[in-house]
Amino acid sequence: DAISRMVQSSLAADAALPPAAIDAVGHAIVGAGESLANWWLEHPEVPREAVADWYGGIVQAAVAAMVRRR
Repeated sequence: DAISRMVQSSLAADAALPPAAIDAVGHAIVGAGESLANWWLEHPEVPREAVADWYGGIVQAAVAAMVRRR
């Protein structure tokens, strides 16, 4: 729910998405984060900052893609 609320609050007023789409994106973002964290545990040589940066890009891309598809 927290991620879904963050997605909703980050959208411009004219980019409103249906509640189901926001919920789906929130779940996808959480799942991607869990998967990336598991990957990182197997690749400790990768700096945390790099992984966090990649994750931020994934989140931005997911939200932007949903806005384009509405």
